[in-house]
Order: sequence, then structure tokens, then C-alpha cells
Amino acid sequence: MPVKRRTAKQRPQVPVEYWRLLNDEPLAEGDSPFRSISFANVAQVLWKAHHEEILARWSVKHRGTRPSCWWRFDAPTDARHRVGGVGVPGEDPLCDERRFPMFWKSVDAKNPPLFESEAAYLKRLGLLFPGEARRIRKEDLDPAPLPRMHWPYELQQKEDLK
Repeated sequence: MPVKRRTAKQRPQVPVEYWRLLNDEPLAEGDSPFRSISFANVAQVLWKAHHEEILARWSVKHRGTRPSCWWRFDAPTDARHRVGGVGVPGEDPLCDERRFPMFWKSVDAKNPPLFESEAAYLKRLGLLFPGEARRIRKEDLDPAPLPRMHWPYELQQKEDLK
């Protein structure tokens, strides 16, 4: 019986659920929900093995952005620049995975702190792929509001009741 040998150019098979998670796609009906739990244990190894292919496809479909695994494993630690809005940051400078400051003493719900967009962040740090900058639209550079999950808890609750 012939033996199938893997050549250096063939990539190992990745379970479809892991491939979806690497590409920020939702699990499909029928996918094992346990894959999303076990993904944390293998994400970095899979990302290292497949990030070039994933990023090449991603940058065509999602100009000026990067998938979650890029933010987790490859992104610089530089925080996003604040460009407007009203809020008082906490004393802990810790940022989340996508480089938003996490702790705030206060936030104006009608005018929350604004930060440079992903596209602006990538552009500022020279991280856009060749040709990607030409495809970025003006709206891709619009400031991004501080995610509500980082607003003070009391304010989150108050806004949820509205």
C-alpha cells in the first residue's frame, strides 16, 4: 500500500472550527462548541503557522483592520492615540487586546473618549501591507469610540436601563 508523504509545502490540516476562529468567523451550526474552548490552548501555535496566509486574505477583504489573533500575538504594545471625547482615564495604563485603555474613572456617555481607528493605528505604525493604504477610505480613518465594556460599571448599567 503506498504511503502518502507530506512535503514541506503542504500545511497540516487545521480543524475547520479552529480555522474559523483564526479568521474571526463564527462557528457554524454543527461545529463543536468545545473547539472554541480548546482554541485558547492552540491559537498561538496555529497563528504562527498560518498567519501569513490569513493576513494576505484578511487585508483584501477587511482593509485597514487585523483579525483578533494578530492583535493578540503580533501587534505592538503601543496604545491607540486618543483624539477626542470626554472622559477621565484611571491610573492603570493597561490596554485591552485592541489597544484601548481599559480603566476609566469617568466617561461622558454622550461624548465618550475617541481613539484613532484600526486603520489609523496601522498607518501610524507603518503596519499596512503594500497596496493596502491605497484602498483605505476616509471613513476607515474615522475615530473609534471607547468600547462600552471599558466605561465605569455604574455608567454601563445606567445606559443599559435606557
